[in-house]
Amino acid sequence: MEVFVDTREPSSIVKSGRVLYPHLIEKKLDYGDVMFVKDKKCICIERKKPADFASSCVSGRMYNQAINLRNACTQSVIVITGSYDDIKNNKYIKNFSKKKWNSHILSLILRYGVPIVFADNDNKFWDKCAEIERIGYKETPLARREVKKSSDNVYVDMLCAIPSIGEKRAISLLNAFDFTDIFFLDVKDLMKIQGIGKKRAKEIKRWMKMNGRLCDC
Repeated sequence: MEVFVDTREPSSIVKSGRVLYPHLIEKKLDYGDVMFVKDKKCICIERKKPADFASSCVSGRMYNQAINLRNACTQSVIVITGSYDDIKNNKYIKNFSKKKWNSHILSLILRYGVPIVFADNDNKFWDKCAEIERIGYKETPLARREVKKSSDNVYVDMLCAIPSIGEKRAISLLNAFDFTDIFFLDVKDLMKIQGIGKKRAKEIKRWMKMNGRLCDC
């Protein structure tokens, strides 16, 4: 497998990448910031800081990049290194609410078909890349998983698939928040639900981070 990083990436990103991929190749990439190539299968990763992501969404550039990534690569992923909290007090980014942030994320995932995941910061970026590479090249065939239906409400059933959330907690979450907002809740928000303490809230957030693809961290 060959691993490429765009020559326009900061030296700190390149340096930390060589820790996991000693033979990392610096190359000016047409699309994406990191590229994995193996057996003619290409995985492209676009790294975005929260402020860059927000401004790119407002200008429309993020959507053009998403289309280019999809057309150029077998698989593509956007990795945001940070969260909305990093920009909510940014004086250069005005009128960009948490609702708009969530809306752009959902649009890119659902309408443009590009998954979005989050890394805590730039230092965790390559850990996330390694995880994407591992899952992206996994050759195990997809298998259906049996899901025990717990109610007549599809949203309750979906939340019950999350460890530590049973039917009662799922109903409580839906009573307190809109379904699409639940994946963006922080630990403090989750702890407002009866039966969810700090430890359980962290477990739920950890699961969302690894599996939900819609949550920020």
